[in-house]
Amino acid sequence: MKQTAIATTKTTQLDLVTDDGLDVSVLAGQVGPRTASMYQRDTKAYTVWAKTQQLDPLVPSTFARFRASLATVPYNDKGDHYSPRTINRMLSAVKAVVREGSVQGYLGPQGRDLAKQFDDVVGVKVVAMKDRVKKSARVRISPSTMRSIVDQPDVQTQVGVRDRAFLLVLASSGVRVDDAVSLTLDQLEVRDDGFGIMVAGKNKTEKEFRPLTVEAWNAVQKWLDVRPVDSDDVFVGSQGPGRPWFPSAMSAVGAWKLVKKYAGRVDPQLGKTIKPHDFRRFVGTQLVQTKGVGVAQKVLGHKDARTTLNHYDLSEVQANATEGLF
Repeated sequence: MKQTAIATTKTTQLDLVTDDGLDVSVLAGQVGPRTASMYQRDTKAYTVWAKTQQLDPLVPSTFARFRASLATVPYNDKGDHYSPRTINRMLSAVKAVVREGSVQGYLGPQGRDLAKQFDDVVGVKVVAMKDRVKKSARVRISPSTMRSIVDQPDVQTQVGVRDRAFLLVLASSGVRVDDAVSLTLDQLEVRDDGFGIMVAGKNKTEKEFRPLTVEAWNAVQKWLDVRPVDSDDVFVGSQGPGRPWFPSAMSAVGAWKLVKKYAGRVDPQLGKTIKPHDFRRFVGTQLVQTKGVGVAQKVLGHKDARTTLNHYDLSEVQANATEGLF
């Protein structure tokens, strides 16, 4: 009997390396769009560096040299260096793609061994590079300062009404800025005990409830009453005074500028260092202090309470903390 040849497609190492970095599509179904975008940027930095050094990006020694370069060579003409956390994030992105690429056969029969060699390239130690940890990386905002920030927008204008509502959502829900700018009408939630929004959050598929203060909810409703365009997106973008509004959501970049503008009115230095994520840390810190770590963990959507304590509780030990113990 004549046998019929079956056509097969052979994947190669080159298939894993693209002009835009490593092919992060191998992680489809494992990471969300935001993580995939970050991984694409980080792996591109790696492959571009390898190309300039005339080195093969899929050789573990190249990867180890990349780590050393990140730790020693400035990334711009100003002499700025990557922080240790940024370096470790970039290394993790490369490892994740190589690891999954080996499972899917892109690295040949020795792929698993190769992936292990990549995993054996450990990240940098934060304590060894503590001088690189930016003092402004985690800005602590006091309740009085937060009150001053959210009260800055001029609510006699449409832009001011929108901006105040947006700031209050960030300051009372603790959601990430991407979730805030992409908020839609059907995510607004009214419950017997209060108000909130439904968000999926990072690396989650099911939407979860995040509380809003009455003040924040009323500010959102006021904005919806006066906004000049109909849209499913709550916080639509503005093109500037006298120009038509966008019928779609404002960008994350626009949200950054908004936060910095109003914080800068309170304190020019704060305006330079603050980030939208600092609002999330504010919520975490206040909840840990007033409601306990369990509540803070649930509101922020963390799987592990250690994440809440290690990265979102920016409070300091009070001098009288041990008074009254005996």
